[in-house]
Amino acid sequence: MFRITKRGSAEVIGIVEELRYIVYDAASNTFFRAFGREDADGIAVKGHVYNFGDDEKLKGYPFADITEVDGSALIEKLQAEKKQLQVELTETQAALAEAYETADNDITATQLALTEIYEKLEV
Repeated sequence: MFRITKRGSAEVIGIVEELRYIVYDAASNTFFRAFGREDADGIAVKGHVYNFGDDEKLKGYPFADITEVDGSALIEKLQAEKKQLQVELTETQAALAEAYETADNDITATQLALTEIYEKLEV
């Protein structure tokens, strides 16, 4: 698998099984699939065009960096992150429920106190 990131940042553009190398035909203003890396002017990811490597073969398009990654390790890492986020979400929901109950009790106590004051004023 390959991780494609925007050059100069850690922003992930995509994770793909196979790279889609492209060439640009200036005569027809069209991109075509390249035979391989050596023939390519750039890459296409999710419908967007990027330069790669050191040379800007496609003027005006951003650069992307390509890193080969172990797919199974990536999936395991993502599953671990998902599990941790689920734990954090559960803890947050429990804390919110407790805060709501406390706030509800405080509101009820305030309402009772105001009712007492109102009743005393009516007499």
